[in-house]
Amino acid sequence: MYTSMTPRQFRRRFRTERDCLRYLIKRKWPDGFRCPRCDHDQAYLIASRRKYQCKRCNHQTSLTAHTIFHKTRKPLRDWFWAIFLVATRTTGSSARQLQYDLGISYPTAWSWCHKIRKAMEDRDTRYALQGMVELDDTYIGGKRKSGKRGRGARSKVPVLVAVESRPKGCGHVALSKVTSLTSRQTKSFLTDTVEMDTLIFSDSLSVYQSLSQDLNLYPLTVGNGQRAVEIFPDVHRVIARLKTWIRGTHTHVSSKHLDRYLAEFSYRFNRRFKHRRDTIFDRLVTACCTTQTVTYRQLVSALN
Repeated sequence: MYTSMTPRQFRRRFRTERDCLRYLIKRKWPDGFRCPRCDHDQAYLIASRRKYQCKRCNHQTSLTAHTIFHKTRKPLRDWFWAIFLVATRTTGSSARQLQYDLGISYPTAWSWCHKIRKAMEDRDTRYALQGMVELDDTYIGGKRKSGKRGRGARSKVPVLVAVESRPKGCGHVALSKVTSLTSRQTKSFLTDTVEMDTLIFSDSLSVYQSLSQDLNLYPLTVGNGQRAVEIFPDVHRVIARLKTWIRGTHTHVSSKHLDRYLAEFSYRFNRRFKHRRDTIFDRLVTACCTTQTVTYRQLVSALN
């Protein structure tokens, strides 16, 4: 279903807008087109209008409807190149970098990045962590260098991090911003991201201890920070990579939109293995085709 793609293959495959439209058809209707009015499987491509016209009833179906590309005035080739850069670059791509690469305005680059992240977020909600999971929390944000670090730090946002612990390293991850580190929000996070029979291990923070009777959660006394890293190496490795990525690619991210940045990190981290990494462009375009249209205004105002 998914094929690998290098930059050279991208340039060869998407020479024209019609090439992009035909590719989009395959991603949007992998089992073949079906007319929503008469269920016929044959249609004409109207490239100038980005529509498919049924050969039987002449009903026209928009190729970009119910996708993140809906009503866009920009060429799909620019969209695809943006998706390719965000998906395949080791460090991802900031809106400022995308603005430079595509020669578009910053607001356009910003909205494209967040629409792509929304598709990533929606796609990863289909998966749940299983097996043995390490759970911890970290704090993101805050421009002040002085002051308390870690738990209880002012101007920073708490983030819950769950990581599958495997014999040969960590597996999939799940991250979520929370308004405060409480039992209710932690339980909601685990219920949404972890399968019921999964074994969850954490440190002995009181929030985690309070959940040990309701969930398969086992708090362990770790003592100092170095000991915690030794007992829970996978989750601390993920937290370190997350902070390095934010500092290196984005410098600073706002609390309001933090969840989408976390979604991008999780999506790309969960597809870091070769068989998924090589096909990540195909996978991400498919995700963009299954995510409902979101406007710039919604992106700006939807999150608190």
